[in-house]
Amino acid sequence: MLKRNQEVEASFHVLSQGAWPISGQVKGVKIPPMIEDIQKDFEHYYKSRHNGKMLTFCTQMATALIFAKFTPTAKANQVKQLEVSGLQALVLLAFNEQAVYTYEELRIKTGLTEQELNIQLISLACLEHKIILAKTPEKPAEIEAEGDSGQGETPGKEDNQTPKLQKTTSKISKSKTGIKKTITKEDVFRVNDKFRSQLKRITINSIQKKESRKESEGVIQKVLIDRKFMIDAAIVKTMKANREIKHTDLVQQVISLVRFPLEVA
Repeated sequence: MLKRNQEVEASFHVLSQGAWPISGQVKGVKIPPMIEDIQKDFEHYYKSRHNGKMLTFCTQMATALIFAKFTPTAKANQVKQLEVSGLQALVLLAFNEQAVYTYEELRIKTGLTEQELNIQLISLACLEHKIILAKTPEKPAEIEAEGDSGQGETPGKEDNQTPKLQKTTSKISKSKTGIKKTITKEDVFRVNDKFRSQLKRITINSIQKKESRKESEGVIQKVLIDRKFMIDAAIVKTMKANREIKHTDLVQQVISLVRFPLEVA
């Protein structure tokens, strides 16, 4: 796998859904081809070792270490290591193929929903480490003098307009230098080629979505149902291996098979 994909190293953690319930699965994401090839290689390897097993790749649970050059002439000691989530990595890797994206282009490229894309862009463009620059295209300011009917102007009226023009220009320049705190659909995005940091390895914190009480209860209920099936399967497996067994021994063997905490009534 590493020989076929020289530029990418990957490791996978295979988790049982009964022990690690998946909530809020992000669907429809578009994985970069080089990552997708590695996933296919691993899936082929795993299924060759475990017949009848099915894998679900959870991009929202993934992490990545990206080596980033912010200038084409960056030296080896200027390459930054960015620790990001799997969804943040999708956004960053898109800029390997195109320098500038509109909001809609980035949404189509990554396959993320607007909510998920906003979360990733805010963490990459609006927080401590601004890896990406977000800019809203400015509309031309139209300043019309009051009382201008094309018939000539008096000196008094012209003087009165000067302070108003200066005030408007000042407001526009202030908005140019302001720090962007939100993301809009009109924004355009590019890599911040002026990004500098004394740190070689930088952790980009992702924004965690708050889980409602209803969602939390739903996850717990799903876990209990999945674990019930696992316990039933463990009992059947134990009884097939032992035609007759004491209750205490049965309990101990089932606990060792399911590998999650159980309270014996």
